[in-house]
Amino acid sequence: MKLPVVDTSLPLLELFNPANNPLSNGLIELTLFICWVLTLVHVLKALRAGDQRPLFAWLSILVYAVVLEIITYNYVDNFGHERFSVMLYHHKLPLYITFVYHTVLYTCVHFARRLGLASIPEAAVCGLFAVVMYTPYDLIGPEMPWWIWKDHLTTEARWLGVPYSSTLWMFLFHGALCWLIARRDRKRGEQPISLLRFNADVAMISVNTLLLGFVLFIPYHALHFAGLSNGITLILFLAIGCVIVALAQPQFSGTLDREIRWISSLWHGFFIVVLAVAELPFLTQLSAGALIAISATVQLLCGTWRKNINN
Repeated sequence: MKLPVVDTSLPLLELFNPANNPLSNGLIELTLFICWVLTLVHVLKALRAGDQRPLFAWLSILVYAVVLEIITYNYVDNFGHERFSVMLYHHKLPLYITFVYHTVLYTCVHFARRLGLASIPEAAVCGLFAVVMYTPYDLIGPEMPWWIWKDHLTTEARWLGVPYSSTLWMFLFHGALCWLIARRDRKRGEQPISLLRFNADVAMISVNTLLLGFVLFIPYHALHFAGLSNGITLILFLAIGCVIVALAQPQFSGTLDREIRWISSLWHGFFIVVLAVAELPFLTQLSAGALIAISATVQLLCGTWRKNINN
């Protein structure tokens, strides 16, 4: 299997006029930028209240995302991005992709934490949240096209154009990220720690997320070589996650954080508009619409349940 080619003669950072790019490229960049700013506002509000934990989650997601993207561009040639307004790493990484990580993962970690679960069920629900929130983007993106999937061992098996490995990555890696963050936060508590210790924890969580995610993927590959179809294996993983969450009996404790609720509304609203105006295959529209409905409903419950109880 050949390694991808990274043209290092291209600049690490290059800017392009959004007017020269497809309209949908600029709109998703703008939407995700607003969501990203809202995650920062949420972090800053927590810091003013003396809580470093949201900042820790935010930085861990950033470091993990950048490291994973760079590893992928150098060792896995399975996709390529369209040109966007800000291109990083020799035209390989659109800046808005880092906003996607923060928008989805920061939101899912927050909502999972609101359910009052132990660390493993919390990780499972975070991974499931990430799947239903991210997969509409995974379905719609190549159709726009914001990126293309290339022929590669990791993308051979797909449903509606989405590699099964992409959906399982969202579940396993980000469940692992949530679990590691939760363990660290329970260990450290709410008390501030030194900058050196804080940064060391961020680096450790980011690296361990990659390592644990790769380990959790081993059964997927083992079952594939044993003859089980990738689709059945994915369903099996997701079903196990659902059982873990159901047995833990999650309780919707609600969130009154306006920033998180706005992020959820902007993300889901953007893709609802895309489904309404873009010419997409019927099954893609149907599947993405169903997932958006599930994701928005669950997050709406998490956002309003306590308010309704108090009333």
